[in-house]
Amino acid sequence: IILFTADGHFYFNEIKKQWEKISWLSETINNNGFNTAVAVSKDRSVYVYEQKVTVVDYKIQKIILEKDIPNAVTACRYNDNAIAVATRHGNVSVIDITTQQDLKTYYIYNENDGKKSSPRVTEMIKASNGNLAIATILTGLNVIDSVTGSVNIYKHDPLNSASVSANVLYRVFCGKDGDLVVGTQSSGVSICNINNKTAVYKKIFRDTKGNIFDGHINTMAEDKDGFLWITALDRLIRWDKKNNISTFYQYFFNDPGLG
Repeated sequence: IILFTADGHFYFNEIKKQWEKISWLSETINNNGFNTAVAVSKDRSVYVYEQKVTVVDYKIQKIILEKDIPNAVTACRYNDNAIAVATRHGNVSVIDITTQQDLKTYYIYNENDGKKSSPRVTEMIKASNGNLAIATILTGLNVIDSVTGSVNIYKHDPLNSASVSANVLYRVFCGKDGDLVVGTQSSGVSICNINNKTAVYKKIFRDTKGNIFDGHINTMAEDKDGFLWITALDRLIRWDKKNNISTFYQYFFNDPGLG
């Protein structure tokens, strides 16, 4: 364990049973505005500044990577020789520690009425299944698939008790067993397991106009684009599962004997 204080870096000497200052590290990494420090291996940590990231190797006592990244806010281990860095505006880069080159780049964003804006990233971790989980202030939890590169967004839905409890997220953590925990500003924490996905009870369907359907359904079929088509007594429903958006196609009985 290494502690960073206003007086420098310290470690606990098990033999002497006391905290001792690490002089070389205190001189290398000062208190000039780094946002966070994260261990990426037993002997290495990445320090995230406002305009750059620095990887320090404690074993050889030197900086092994220093790269300018404007608006950097969080970083995590990607593999034995790479780190992932995210800016507060949603740019995510996977960087090779040895060559300092970008191996992969992603972009996450907030979108309203077709306009893209900064998602205000707060923290990023690599989950136990290899995906990158990113907490944001404006777009809930974003998960980048390590295989396909696709971005899945998980937002709070007041009508779905299984959704994340808020969209304003500040912390994200994943255990080795797959438990993913996100911390919100004022709505506690939300927990799910990414290895053992459970079924979710969807009680209602809601369209973009605010209309709600919770009646009996007859049949369901999925098309080649992944949309679920559902027939009900008075309407046909197209459900976009990815974005949780429904479209209603109402039909009416044309029988003069009714009414």
